[in-house]
Amino acid sequence: MSKSGIRGFSPVIIYANITSMRRYFLSVILLLFLTVAGSAMGTLPFSVRSSAEVSGGPYRVIGDALVYPSPFNRARDKELIIQYRLSHDTDIDIFIISVSGDILKKISLAAGHPGGSAGLNKVKWSSRADDGTLPGNGIYVGTIVDRLNNQVMKKFKLTINDQ
Repeated sequence: MSKSGIRGFSPVIIYANITSMRRYFLSVILLLFLTVAGSAMGTLPFSVRSSAEVSGGPYRVIGDALVYPSPFNRARDKELIIQYRLSHDTDIDIFIISVSGDILKKISLAAGHPGGSAGLNKVKWSSRADDGTLPGNGIYVGTIVDRLNNQVMKKFKLTINDQ
C-alpha cells in the first residue's frame, strides 16, 4: 500500500462546471469514502478534524447543576445559587426536597426569562421554604424539571449547616 492512498488509489480532483451545491455534495461524499476506506485499511491520505453543534433534540440541562456556597450557612451567606445551562428556552420548576420526601420549595421560572432561558442560568434561593419556615441543618435534594414535558432534567444536592 502506498502512502498516497489506498492500494494504489490516488485521490482524484474532480472539477466540473456544475453548481456549487453539487460540488459540495460530491466533495462530502468523496471525503466520507476516503475516510471510511482509509480507516478500514489503517491509513488516511489526509487528516480529518471536525466539530458540530447540535441545536435540536430534547430539552436538557447541559453538564452538571452547581449549587453554591456549599455548605450554605444562613449567618454567613445571604442566598444560595443554583446554576445550570439549558439547551433551549423552556418553562422550569425547581423543587427542593427533604430526605423524607417533602417538597420544601418550588421555584417556577418562565421560558425565555432568567432561569428558563437557553444558556447559563443562575437562580437565587433565600433558603426559606414555601410555608415561610427555615429548613434545619441537613442534606437536601433538588430537581430541575421541564414543566412542558413534565420530565426531570437534572438532580442536585445541597447542604445547609448553620453551625
